Amino acid sequence: MKKTYLLIIAFCASMLAACDQKNEPTNDGQDDTPDTPPVENPDTLVTAEYTLTVLSADTALGTVTGSGRYANGTKVAVAALPNDSCELLSWSDCPSMELEREITLTSDSTIIATFRSAYCTLTVLSNDETMGTVTGSGKYAIGTRVQIEAVPKDGFEFYSWSNGQYNESIIIQLENDSTVTAKFCVARTGTENGHEWVDLGLPSGLKWATMNVGANKPEGKGNYYAWGETEPNGVYKWKAYKYMADDGLTKYCPNAYNGSNGFKDNKTVLDPEDDAASVNWGGAWRMPTDEEWQELIDNCNWRYTDYYFDGTGVTVVSGFYVSGNGNSIFLRTAGYRPELKGSDNTDYGYYWSSSLRTDYPGGYAWVMCIYNNRYYRKTYERCGGISVRPVLK
Repeated sequence: MKKTYLLIIAFCASMLAACDQKNEPTNDGQDDTPDTPPVENPDTLVTAEYTLTVLSADTALGTVTGSGRYANGTKVAVAALPNDSCELLSWSDCPSMELEREITLTSDSTIIATFRSAYCTLTVLSNDETMGTVTGSGKYAIGTRVQIEAVPKDGFEFYSWSNGQYNESIIIQLENDSTVTAKFCVARTGTENGHEWVDLGLPSGLKWATMNVGANKPEGKGNYYAWGETEPNGVYKWKAYKYMADDGLTKYCPNAYNGSNGFKDNKTVLDPEDDAASVNWGGAWRMPTDEEWQELIDNCNWRYTDYYFDGTGVTVVSGFYVSGNGNSIFLRTAGYRPELKGSDNTDYGYYWSSSLRTDYPGGYAWVMCIYNNRYYRKTYERCGGISVRPVLK
C-alpha cells in the first residue's frame, strides 16, 4: 500500500514538470502563441478625398466647370465653355481639344483651359505713307490665307516686308493677331530719258547708269570717246583731237604755255556741250567728276569677276560688280584706245571723268581704271579713246 502511494506521487510530479516545461518561452524570447487578427468595424472606415481645381487662363475668352472635392477614384466631368467667337486652344494636363472630358481623381489636381479667339486681326502698315500704301488689313478666321500688297508711289519703291519677304504681293496664313509693315524707300532704280539708273545709296545721292554710252546691255562695251568729244573719232591721236591746234590746246587749258597762241581759259570741268553722256543721252545725264568716282570707291563693295551673269545666262567678260544699298552696277574691262596703239586694249577698263588734271599740263584728264582685280584713279591723255559711264542726280 505504501508502495502504491509513492508511485502515484511520482507520477503526479512528473506530469507537473512536463506542463511547466511546455509553458516556458522559446530561446528567442518570443511567445509562440499565434496572434488573433483585429476585427474592423465597418462603421469606422474613412474614404480619402481630393480637391480638383479647374481654371480658365482668360475668363474673357471662356469659362470652365468641374471644380470641387471628390472621393479618391471618382471620375469627374470637366468642361471648357468658350465665349462667343472663341475656341478652346488646349488643356494644361493633356493634348485633348475636347470641350467635355472626364478626369479620374487620385490626388489634389489643378488643370487650366486656355482659350483663344476664333478670329484674329491682321494689321498691315506702311513705314511711310508718303512713299507707298498697303492693302490687306482686317479680321479673319484662324487659318485664313490672306493676300497683302505694297503699292509704291511715284518716285519711290517697295524694299521689303518686316517678315523678311521681298515680293510686293504676298500670302500670309493667320494663326494669331499679326502686324506686318511694308518698307518703302526712294526709288533705287528707274529711267531717265530712256536709260536706266541705279541708286547705290551714296552719300551724295548720285545715281549711276547701268551701262556705257553706246552699249545696249550692262556687259556691253559701248563706244570710245576722246575727252571733251561727243562722237567716236576712230583715231584717238592728238592730231585728230577736237581741241588741239598745231600750236597747242584751244579749250580746257589751265596755262598759256600749253595753249594755242598763248590761250588760257582755266576751265577744269567739261561743259555740257562737250560731255559725251549729256549730248548722247540727254535729260539730266552727264559724266561723273573725279570726286564722284572716288565716292564710288569709298562707299561701295567692288567684286572682280571673269563672268557676267544677267539673271538668265553667263557671259565671259571680266569686270567689277560695284554694290551698295542692295543694288549694283557692272563695270567691264571695256578696253581703251591709246594714242600710240591702233587697236583696243581689253585687258583694262578705262572710264572718263569730266575733271581735268589741274596740277599738270592741260593735256591730261582723270580716269577710273580697272585691271586684274585692281581699281584705282589715274590720269590719261585727253586724245585717247575711253569709255563713258553716265551719272545723274
